[in-house]
Amino acid sequence: MVETYQNNSWDLDRICIDNVCHCDWRITITGCAEERQLRIINTICIVLSAVAQKLKFARFVALILILHRTLVRGHRIFDIDIRKGCFRPKPIDSMLVMLFILNLLRMIYCIILATDVSKSLIFRSFMFDFPLQWGYAGAALYLTGILQTLADSHKTISSGWLPSPRAADIVSAVLLFLPFILNNIFSITAGALAYNNPHGAEIMTRLLYTVWFFHCIFLCTAVTFAGTRLTRILNEHLENFSSFGERYNAVKAGILKIHAVMILLALYMIFLAVAVVIYGFFRNAVILSLPATLIMASSWNFVSPIATFFIEVSMVIRPSMVEKGSSVQKSNDGTSDVYDLQTQPPSFTKSPMHRSNIQGTLSHNAFDGLKSNQIFLPQSYYQTDSDVFPIERRDIATMRIAGSGLPVADSQLTNVQWPSTAVLNQKRASQVQLL
Repeated sequence: MVETYQNNSWDLDRICIDNVCHCDWRITITGCAEERQLRIINTICIVLSAVAQKLKFARFVALILILHRTLVRGHRIFDIDIRKGCFRPKPIDSMLVMLFILNLLRMIYCIILATDVSKSLIFRSFMFDFPLQWGYAGAALYLTGILQTLADSHKTISSGWLPSPRAADIVSAVLLFLPFILNNIFSITAGALAYNNPHGAEIMTRLLYTVWFFHCIFLCTAVTFAGTRLTRILNEHLENFSSFGERYNAVKAGILKIHAVMILLALYMIFLAVAVVIYGFFRNAVILSLPATLIMASSWNFVSPIATFFIEVSMVIRPSMVEKGSSVQKSNDGTSDVYDLQTQPPSFTKSPMHRSNIQGTLSHNAFDGLKSNQIFLPQSYYQTDSDVFPIERRDIATMRIAGSGLPVADSQLTNVQWPSTAVLNQKRASQVQLL
């Protein structure tokens, strides 16, 4: 049943024209012409956030992933190393935690709207935007992980701009804390003004979503730029490995994950930017239009669980998948037993990438693989120093190696003098000092 108010009123929670009231679906869904449709949307949002029947139990999957990565695999949400920057989150793990909190808070607020409890406009204005800030923080922490990875990159394995740890800390702190401070000021002020100054509350609401627009655009641009920069470095780094094996596949899977998550976060931020700017500039028109209200309410409530689900799907990418694809390609080419020795640096110590628990993620394989390459000689060294590797490149690339690591035929090594271990160690030691 539709409740009637004064003939024309423009309040924060509803707009009434000729005794017909239209709810601002952010603040309330009761006592308005759209109540029935908004309750359906709200119920679906509760289902998606709590159980996610159509999205593979997104919230519980997130919790399971978090527990598995922290308790079983021993991951930490943050690394503490002041010398390399204060903010050193594990990008995937910290983002999953933030997305879990986002969906949990969104579910709680939808229940509040459905039961119509806690009718304080200050609380509801604050509570609607508060969950979104955790989702934004998750994207910001993922960007922080990318920036810290770039800051850890060595000049010998990358070219172009690289942020310093201090610059990464500053950008991360601004992106992480600014929405919690600035946006909450606008939302709480809008709720407080709603009782005595509805026009002032509307102005503060428009300013709030203008600020949200710039937040989303900046974060989308930063994630796209930094992610593209990192994947370019990783692809250059990948050239140091032979085109097969667990190390190659682990880094390759990490690159694929970075691409997937980067695209998903960029689309998420773009969608939010479009939604907030439409609502901020055309709030009254959206509230008074039933189709516009239903479209905005449903898309705004559903986008976070859907984004969470697809980000979790991207976590399914494993090095074994990349390895399987590479094996099929090598099998078709008939070159499965030919090792490309030219681009594989000699490893004198067991690298972190050779652990039995290979995890193709940004925070581990792409991260550790990039940093572990700093102890290797530059790729050009293996291509130019004939005193260490006198064999021509085409000979090495086509040499067949048995499982033991020795050439299949001794005739292929005619007149070849391999460098002694002492020479290799001396070369490596001198190069490490330069790095």
